[in-house]
Amino acid sequence: MTKMPVAEAPVNGNSVPYDLLIRNGRIVDGSGMPGFFGDVAIRGSSVVAVGKVDGSRARRTINADGLVVAPGFIDHHTHMDAQIFWDPVASASAWHGVTSIIMANCGLGLAPCRPEDHDALLKTFIRVEAMPRPLLEAGIPWGWQSFSEYQAAFSNRLGLNVGALAGHHPIRRYVLRDDANQRAATDAEIEEMVLQLRAALQAGALGLTTDRNPRHAQEDGSPLPGHLAEDREVFALAAEVGRFGAGAIQAGGNPAIPPVDWYGDLSLHSGRPVLWQAINHRWSQPDQWREDLAAAARQFQRGARAYGLTFALGIESVRAMSPYTGGFEELYFQSAGT
Repeated sequence: MTKMPVAEAPVNGNSVPYDLLIRNGRIVDGSGMPGFFGDVAIRGSSVVAVGKVDGSRARRTINADGLVVAPGFIDHHTHMDAQIFWDPVASASAWHGVTSIIMANCGLGLAPCRPEDHDALLKTFIRVEAMPRPLLEAGIPWGWQSFSEYQAAFSNRLGLNVGALAGHHPIRRYVLRDDANQRAATDAEIEEMVLQLRAALQAGALGLTTDRNPRHAQEDGSPLPGHLAEDREVFALAAEVGRFGAGAIQAGGNPAIPPVDWYGDLSLHSGRPVLWQAINHRWSQPDQWREDLAAAARQFQRGARAYGLTFALGIESVRAMSPYTGGFEELYFQSAGT
């Protein structure tokens, strides 16, 4: 990382109107307008001037010539649920300018969880997220049962903004126990899952996440809990997000399982935005992305807020960018200082 030149100005009463002045950078402000060259002045924790700013009375000046100045990025799809405990700055995100992350996607999550179900939830992460069992066993400081308690546990020493969705898999496991990935839920069990979701939303969960991706499985290859859910269960949970009046629904799968229209139905039923994934180019199906885009457009035409997501880089490109050749274990032990 290149160290930017910094200049210090003496403090003299009110003669220093800015605590920090970032000069000569290319400003990309997040509004959608093209980037432009200028200065950004900061007082306290607020941006107070953007453009051509008089820097003669700034307490501290950074010359950002040749660099981009932008607000922190929001990464709305991460799986830092466990990693945030041993890597509270979410290093891989922060190093790329991300200052806010959303955890618990694809139906996954670590709460609610009974003490006897710790291993069951680990099994949902190991294969889906390629996270080694020894890493999870060493890095997760269990001690919570409710979503509220989990949120309190990870919020103690964060280095960036963190929010979490309520995961369908842990909620289903909490209610159905060992039957969670064996059968459909009864009406009474669905009602209990709705209550668990309600408690999570009231505690600060940013919405619901569910998953029907047929390539996702537990450590032993068995189905994930949410994959046994019938539509009436998923739609009952989605309706609870709608009753809460805030939050989004993240749904994983592929364009065939379930079909794109299903995501639109989920949005219309709940009245909430649905983020579904993913629209990708596949060489085995070179025109599928066009069909997916057309299907996504149909959802908007019928009034659904169902947003198809995609990837900016291929998975192999992302792997090639990783600075950790040793994988997650190396990241954990470096973060722990061992």
